[in-house]
Parts: sequence; structure tokens; C-alpha cells
Amino acid sequence: MVPTSCGGGNAWRCETTHIFMISNDRLLKVGEGVLDTIDKNGYGQFHDFYDKYESNDLTCHADAPGFTLYMFESNGTLKVDLNETWENNQNVYQEYRNTLDTLAKQSDAKSVDDLAKLRPIVYNSVLCRYCKKQDETVHWNIVANMILENDLKVKLDKLLSSVVPGEIPWIR
Repeated sequence: MVPTSCGGGNAWRCETTHIFMISNDRLLKVGEGVLDTIDKNGYGQFHDFYDKYESNDLTCHADAPGFTLYMFESNGTLKVDLNETWENNQNVYQEYRNTLDTLAKQSDAKSVDDLAKLRPIVYNSVLCRYCKKQDETVHWNIVANMILENDLKVKLDKLLSSVVPGEIPWIR
């Protein structure tokens, strides 16, 4: 593993580790990630941060939807485990679900401060679409229609149309 840095700043993937393996007596780059760990069997578990929407038309940088990807090596490349990614991002998802459930019950939800509703609806919608959670994606679309003004809903739909399930940040 070889660490790299962008030299500081607040970019989410500023500090990365390039991951290599030896295959057929050759050094092969498997990928990169922001975190890596070794599981109890001595195998590598790799994590990265989904930063595709670090800059977007709906939220500020701090409120952008970013979550940890859980990856594994397969045939010399890293692949995202969508089930692990889904399961291990449930703390934030459930916190935002509670916020959105409360908002959806309010008759004046569309008049609530945009920042209070954009962060949770964008995060949950992106995570569901990324992890191929169809029922949840439909649910958040209904909630978004209830709580967002039309111009924000159009921007959300545009953003969501570009979510690619299993996409790895550095392979765009």
C-alpha cells in the first residue's frame, strides 16, 4: 500500500492509499481507498468514501451526501459490496429517516428551511439508489415530492439520475 495526499484541504478523498498485489510475479494495482483494514482471517477489507456529489446543485460541501463504501478484491480489482455498504451506513440513514418521517407529517413541510430537509433527503435517496434499494428509492421519491418545492425536486431528480450503483469514486 502506498499513501498519497493532495497536500491538505477539506476534499473528502484527499488522503488515499493505492493498493497493490503481486500476481504472476508482477506488481498489480488493485485500486485505491481512503481506509483499509485487515479482518480476523488476515484478508484485506477496503473502504473508500463515495464523494461523487461532494459538490452538487442542492447542498453545500458539508451537507453533501457521502458515505463509506465497503469493498473487496476480486480478480485483481476492487468491487463494492452493496450489501455491506448498505448495512454499514444505516446509522446515518436511520437518523435521517427519523427527520424525514417527522417532516413528511407536517402540513407545511415545503415551507421548512431547505437546508433542514435537503441533507437527509439527498443522502438517503443517493444511498438507496447506489445500493439498489428499489422500494426505499420509491419511498424517498414520494417523500421528496411532499417536502420539496418543485425546483428542488427537479434538481434532486437530475442528481439521482446520475447515481451509478456500485461505482467506485476513482473510476469515473
